[in-house]
Amino acid sequence: ANIVIPKIGKSKQNVMRLRDLLTKKGNYKCSLVLVSLDRRKAALRALHRFDKDGRYVPLSYIVDIVSHEPQLTYYRLRMRERRVWRHLAAYNSDVRKGEAPKLECWSKHWPQNLLTKQGGTRSGKRRR
Repeated sequence: ANIVIPKIGKSKQNVMRLRDLLTKKGNYKCSLVLVSLDRRKAALRALHRFDKDGRYVPLSYIVDIVSHEPQLTYYRLRMRERRVWRHLAAYNSDVRKGEAPKLECWSKHWPQNLLTKQGGTRSGKRRR
């Protein structure tokens, strides 16, 4: 069975702790996936989401607290902990509403249709 656990990724230690729990106690194989968006655009999307659905996320949380930490965490884990992940992939969600995120880099044997029915669009290169 496949499960997806959305994490913001502010902390490398928290991501690794969850991975260790899933692999050691749950006998899962874990992949690490980044879905990124510039923090200013993320704040704008949060504002539009609040206007439309009433779902509130403080903009200061997106801009000041989360900031670029998810991207930094992903690349730190990718570089230093590469061998502990089954697959690695990075998507860019700076696309029009309703479009699939762009797959920017991925590891060998990455199931490219994992995130969307369309499988995203390739804009980058496969990396080891």
